[in-house]
Amino acid sequence: MRRFLNTCIWSWQGWRAAWATEMSLRQWTIVNVLSALLAFRLDLTAGERGLILLAGLLILAPELFNTAIEEIVD
Repeated sequence: MRRFLNTCIWSWQGWRAAWATEMSLRQWTIVNVLSALLAFRLDLTAGERGLILLAGLLILAPELFNTAIEEIVD
């Protein structure tokens, strides 16, 4: 359990560091939150909602990966 808690803490610290330095991450996060709110507000099927949420995650994951590579290279 301690290992899982440490992983969560380190992930949150990484998210905060990326949030502080990457404008594109902030923009995509705001767009994803808005699209998620709309997905639950509109009359969509569970599958359609899932695809919208999955698409948002598939945008944020490479953005964070790109940020990590930029930090390593710099």
